[in-house]
Amino acid sequence: MNKNLVKNTSELSNKKNKDGNIVIHEHYLNALTLLIATLISVAIGVWATYTFPWAVQYVPIFDNSLSIPFPLFGLISLALLALFMRAILNIKLVLCPQYLIYVSGVVSWKERTIRVEYENIREIEIDQTLYQKLFNLGDVIVLIVSTQIENSLEMPGVKNPRMLKDYLQQKMHQAKDPNPNATE
Repeated sequence: MNKNLVKNTSELSNKKNKDGNIVIHEHYLNALTLLIATLISVAIGVWATYTFPWAVQYVPIFDNSLSIPFPLFGLISLALLALFMRAILNIKLVLCPQYLIYVSGVVSWKERTIRVEYENIREIEIDQTLYQKLFNLGDVIVLIVSTQIENSLEMPGVKNPRMLKDYLQQKMHQAKDPNPNATE
């Protein structure tokens, strides 16, 4: 099992930020239906723009000397793209050496940050739908021993959720028993 943990740690470390902490976002395949809807709406928008030229509005700039065409059918595609980006980037999990940081609302009006020491983690669960199993995705739920903040943090659509669970369990055991080789 230790070989797997070392392998898992090295694979997770490929996602490090500039501070050396591991940052995990929702995988884009978890929002694949939204991505497909966006691509279909782009195709329909392009077709509709050529079929119905009255749907193109011209926005004047520089005192009406230049105008930019603005296809109204593109608004649907932009809205779906914004929803897709929000789904992917709205929640992130930052794994630091002594604690984890759960940030929700990254691309929302209100952002919430929760810092959890590894020793305060009670349990780690993985929820997977059939679709998520096919793409090796899963929702990782971290249950916390605390009464001051919510008692669970959910990170949806994580690639290789078992690897993340093993990594968090390793950190959890290290925090609870910092010197396992010490003899009494």
